[in-house]
Amino acid sequence: DLLLLLLLFPLISTFKILIYNSKFAHSHSKFMGAVADTLMDAGHEVISLMPIIDPSVPDYTKTKIIRYERDDAVTNHLMQFHAIDFFTIPVDEWTLPWTMGPPTAGMFAAMCNRMINEPGLIEKLKAEKFDVAINEGDPCGEGFFHLIGVPAYISSSSLSALPPNLARSIGIPMPTSYIPGFNTVHLDKHSMWSRIMNWINNKAIE
Repeated sequence: DLLLLLLLFPLISTFKILIYNSKFAHSHSKFMGAVADTLMDAGHEVISLMPIIDPSVPDYTKTKIIRYERDDAVTNHLMQFHAIDFFTIPVDEWTLPWTMGPPTAGMFAAMCNRMINEPGLIEKLKAEKFDVAINEGDPCGEGFFHLIGVPAYISSSSLSALPPNLARSIGIPMPTSYIPGFNTVHLDKHSMWSRIMNWINNKAIE
């Protein structure tokens, strides 16, 4: 009996996992592809949901894929993002959120709106009965998991610093009076002006 239980244990300890791998940048998709493949190699059933914001980004995964194509609204926001010349604009905490922020938020919002309003998509994914879902980078993921009824989800990040929207979603306080924001190069907590600019910087990328 014990031998039978040990033989069955790998079968009953696996999970059905949804990976929300939004294709908008190589580094992010490569990170999530590695997460998906690692879980699949460990014996879990893994499906990657891929909202295709930028078609030039490869899949970076061997898992089963559900692709979802962009529309013209997403394409327009992506073109605005690609129009940014990162070699000439000032890359600092005061300008970067305002140059990258609007087109980035625009393409995420447009893609999210398209997916949520797609007839039958929510019901199709609900029927999969995922045990857990994992998201990175795209703020639409957590809301999408709620709509399809996933009982547990994980927010991950491929970035070296913790973005304020991710900190908020997992309940980590980020007091801007003394914790530097995601793009803040220097924070003088004794300077009211520095603290105000740090607060603005955080709000710009939330």
